[in-house]
Amino acid sequence: MPAKNARSKYGAKPYDPIDENADELLRVIEQELGDADFFAREDLLQCNVFSWCATITRYRYVCDATTRLLDTGRLVATSRTELALPRHAKDYRAPGELAEEYGATLRKLTLGAVRKAGAIDVRTVLAAWKTDEHLSTHVKRVAARKIVAELARDGAIRKVAPGVFVEGSADGTQ
Repeated sequence: MPAKNARSKYGAKPYDPIDENADELLRVIEQELGDADFFAREDLLQCNVFSWCATITRYRYVCDATTRLLDTGRLVATSRTELALPRHAKDYRAPGELAEEYGATLRKLTLGAVRKAGAIDVRTVLAAWKTDEHLSTHVKRVAARKIVAELARDGAIRKVAPGVFVEGSADGTQ
């Protein structure tokens, strides 16, 4: 009687590249984002994984591997856009909470950077934010955007071009 499938004939499950990609992605997550409380899918695209292939292929591999990791419980969706390793899932905080929690630090970094450089953008603030390694770049970027917008509304900084800010308010007062 012939074997019904490859598994019964050879005693192993058929080769699945998504499983292999999921294992590789999880290895890189542990290595590059293992200390992060949570991270966004966007952070996964910035990881050093599947760099040998074209961008659209890398995107597809990351999407498929992420879905497999979520389906098998090796990653946890903490919100619609954020993910976490199961051991960090309980540490999830919404971006608004983080902006509030790190607001004083971000205000100090932003105002210090604008005084030093003259004109800044969110990348300038991120470059100055060297602490809190448990937060991913994406999470820091979201919090920094909120604080920069708040400082602009309060008049501490003003927008001179899309995404570029300088010290002072639009009427020239400090």
